[in-house]
Amino acid sequence: MRRSLRRQARLTTGVTKGPELTELHAMTPTHASTALPGRGWLMAGALLAALAVLTDAFAAHGLRAVLEPAQLATWQTAARYQFLHAFALLIVGMLTARLQGRWLWAAGLCFALGILLFCGSLYVLALTRLRGLGMLAPVGGLAFVAGWLCLALSAWRAKTAPAS
Repeated sequence: MRRSLRRQARLTTGVTKGPELTELHAMTPTHASTALPGRGWLMAGALLAALAVLTDAFAAHGLRAVLEPAQLATWQTAARYQFLHAFALLIVGMLTARLQGRWLWAAGLCFALGILLFCGSLYVLALTRLRGLGMLAPVGGLAFVAGWLCLALSAWRAKTAPAS
């Protein structure tokens, strides 16, 4: 990697050796510094949003004939909340590039946990009618609320990320 950076500097600037090349090399960003902050939240949000679209389409085209209207409504509620909070994860991922702090990370974690508990339990409840799983939905709902509160706290206590 280091050799290719030196070669690139030599080709673009004409500098072949000496302190000028070392200075150019020092200014070249390394792989670690070019990693996108919040990339995990962005990927999770995008994948969960895609999954929400797929589950809603599955309900509309595959489950409509199988489920009762109340079960279908439960499924659609889960898909709607998954979609909304997948976008919240995208917001967390984008804000991570600008803001620092544990509250932003906690917001992402709460949103992900909420999707798992709230939406997951509603999907299973709609398919199986196991009422015991319905007990997880309020815990997931509280995780959603906690995520929004953590996001607000993150904005309130914001410290900007160092300039690149």
